[in-house]
Amino acid sequence: MIYTVDDNKYYSLGKREVERVSLSIIQIKERRLDDGNFFSSKVTQSKALFLVTSGSIIINGTEIKKGSVVYISKFTNYKFSAAEPAHIIEILFDYSDDYLPLFRENFRILEAPLEIIEYINRIYYNKFYINTLTGVNEALMLNVLNMLNILCDSYSAELGLYQEFCKWLESSNNITAEQAADAMGCSVAHLNRTVKKYSGKCLSAVISERKILEIKMLIQYSNSSTKEITRKLGFESPELLRKFFKYHTGISLKDYKTKSI
Repeated sequence: MIYTVDDNKYYSLGKREVERVSLSIIQIKERRLDDGNFFSSKVTQSKALFLVTSGSIIINGTEIKKGSVVYISKFTNYKFSAAEPAHIIEILFDYSDDYLPLFRENFRILEAPLEIIEYINRIYYNKFYINTLTGVNEALMLNVLNMLNILCDSYSAELGLYQEFCKWLESSNNITAEQAADAMGCSVAHLNRTVKKYSGKCLSAVISERKILEIKMLIQYSNSSTKEITRKLGFESPELLRKFFKYHTGISLKDYKTKSI
């Protein structure tokens, strides 16, 4: 089938013309893996998309849970193992445009919105009527790719925000969540979601870790007094600094200073 593509990477069915792209589904199957079982293969002339509909699998050391989509490009070896009994829908497809965000990597994991999960499930169940539903699965697959590419663009923007935040954090010490969000030009809630997505920790925890590191550095490599550290890091009083340090390290500031001498 032939589809047009606009500047926003949306596609629609069109007539065959120059610079049109094609999409065809080659194979649709399901895989069921018991706990500890695995399967491996190599995508050759096509691309592959896997939806984990139940359980969880492990690929390249990463656990992929229910509701996630795995994209694997052509000529790529892969091996899945079951972290727990899992059901997977596998779609092998060919697509002529390799310049979209999803296709720029050999391997990609995305958490799939409910709409994508529903489309892929419909593609799977439609395979039983493929002779009477010519082109329907390709149209559904097109919707899936549209949404996945939008997600990839969104993830790229979020990753850029996270990397910018990390660089800013390294050059700052007297910081709060509000100051960090203001420096990044976004809300605290959005920055917190982004930081948690890529670090596994909430924004306040990452800032606290940075402050603890700065306190330790000032103790070990400067002659700063407790009062000076309090002022540099924006604590209201030396007592609050001591409580903060003890809470996050399990050791008193005094004992840490003694060990560092």
